[in-house]
Amino acid sequence: MSTPLRRMRRNFRVQVIDKYGCCKKIISCERGRKFWFLPEDVAVSDDNHYFIADKWNHEIIVTDDDGKVIRCFGERDLVSPTGIAINPINSNVYVVDTYNNNIQVYNKHDGRNIKTIGCRGDGEGQLHDPLQIAIDEEGKLFVADCGNHRIQVFDSLLNDKYIYSIGRNGDGDGDGLIYRPLMLALGNDTDLYVTDVKDEEKLNFRLLKFDSKSGRFIRRIDCDDDKLLWPRGIAFTNSKPRTLIVSDWGHHCFKEYLI
Repeated sequence: MSTPLRRMRRNFRVQVIDKYGCCKKIISCERGRKFWFLPEDVAVSDDNHYFIADKWNHEIIVTDDDGKVIRCFGERDLVSPTGIAINPINSNVYVVDTYNNNIQVYNKHDGRNIKTIGCRGDGEGQLHDPLQIAIDEEGKLFVADCGNHRIQVFDSLLNDKYIYSIGRNGDGDGDGLIYRPLMLALGNDTDLYVTDVKDEEKLNFRLLKFDSKSGRFIRRIDCDDDKLLWPRGIAFTNSKPRTLIVSDWGHHCFKEYLI
């Protein structure tokens, strides 16, 4: 992704922002929608098509680079699509459906539903209020299982089988203990970055780094002075040096971290 994508919920649009914070383009899909366009997450394919999770219309909208709608899919299956990623191994589209507590898998080219991963629960492979998904180059799925206080990892090379969890504890005070994971980003090699609610009553949020292979906690990236308030989007730039961009929804701004 050459430019971070900003999810504009209350403006009902997607903005493409360059590394200097300048708006490059706006994608708005109001025409023909049953409800207001509410983009929750965006994935960009190799052919530069935008796959947008539209929460209020319960579907995935695919647009070209100019924002023209190509097709929509998922309306029959999805209730609350909040996270989306394209698997580099099989090119399938993985959509996190928060209210259904599962992940729907679609064919990228025609939107055909392939399978469902997970169901409500707290066991291995079960989900409770999942929010986002990230997929590494080996096809491993990292799912922010918010209600279960953990990141769950599935392997698409093993038929999307559950393999391990990261950070499950339910106590957000200690190092590496996840309380309510919100958003995910995968860095180089084995780095996994997670935005987490440390203290919901005090609106205290944080940005954590884990080893994605072992689940080992590495360090906290931000500090209390950063005052993250509902971080809702997280992505890496392709520029050098590579930086991590966090969309601070509560402060209506982006925060950039040199990793």
